Amino acid sequence: MSLRPITDISPVVPGGTVTITLPLGMTYHQVQMLRTNLTAAQCTQVQVYIGTKVVQEFDDLEEMAALNAYYKRPQTGNYDSFWFDRPELDEQDREITAIGTLDVSNFQIKFKVAAAAVAPSISVRADRSIGTPLGVFTKIKRSPYPITSTGEVDLTRMPKIGKVIAEHYKKATDDMTALRVVRDEVDQIESSIVDLEEFQKQYGRVPQAFYVHNEYTIKGDITRALIVDQYDPMPGEVRGRPVQEYFAKATVATAETIVLITEHLDSLSGS
Repeated sequence: MSLRPITDISPVVPGGTVTITLPLGMTYHQVQMLRTNLTAAQCTQVQVYIGTKVVQEFDDLEEMAALNAYYKRPQTGNYDSFWFDRPELDEQDREITAIGTLDVSNFQIKFKVAAAAVAPSISVRADRSIGTPLGVFTKIKRSPYPITSTGEVDLTRMPKIGKVIAEHYKKATDDMTALRVVRDEVDQIESSIVDLEEFQKQYGRVPQAFYVHNEYTIKGDITRALIVDQYDPMPGEVRGRPVQEYFAKATVATAETIVLITEHLDSLSGS
């Protein structure tokens, strides 16, 4: 571990956009930020860039904190942690998703500061190690689904990016009672939320209010991530068949938007 300060930070002003530029040539495991006179909810449109691509996105830092809390990645007070490696995986897999920057042109974190903030400031440090090329890493995508009915509702055209590590279903009213996820006619999960959360607690997870979580790597094995783009080739095939369908059916008591936050294991050249 080498926890070092990051100093290339644009001015932190009310109503402005903050840009944190991370020096290239190292491998990044975590970026830790400390806020002063600034709440997590006042930091919105959070985006992580590699090159010109947005590879991770959150509505605000509260949303990022909810995912960290689910994985039991502790943070206190005004700290926010951007995790790139995944400490909840088996030891041999934890470092796989660290961000190597030897072969990228840009690595930045950006977010907007609320106009109501008064004298805001931040300080940033990064846990980094000897530089490596960029391999596979965690992409995080947000997809809103406006829901206009109750009961079992469909979430179609879910993001088919690499392999899915986890899905997080966010809803303003915490009333989802069942979840079913289907890939190419095969159920990947079919469960009540009560049973699903009990299972997650047995593996040390902390289900969050207003979220329903579905994690494919919960046993610590990154190879269990769900293929949703293209299957691995069968004997005699040059390329695997593309995945045709990946969708969810959620049971809800109120008709309101569900925001699906998906974590994907993918390369920069992927979708």
